[in-house]
Amino acid sequence: MSDTHKATTDDLHTIHGLLCRSFHDKLNDPEGVTSADANVIRQFLKDNGVTTVPQHDTAITQICEDLPYDGSEGNVLFIKPRKPAAVG
Repeated sequence: MSDTHKATTDDLHTIHGLLCRSFHDKLNDPEGVTSADANVIRQFLKDNGVTTVPQHDTAITQICEDLPYDGSEGNVLFIKPRKPAAVG
């Protein structure tokens, strides 16, 4: 494969963003999320190093908020991100 066919960093950022938004949409699908979907999304979060509180108003934050777990099962603990402090 020649260098002219390699994806650019911008291409990869675009694909990553589209994938993240696709997962967000899937989590909001009224048909629900299959266990396979949830596993792929979980791995995506893990692969992206989501181990701390995400920043407010990001696609990954939306995915975490949309997951059908509240921590009561003992298998998931997610701390809602803090909204940025008001300036001024």
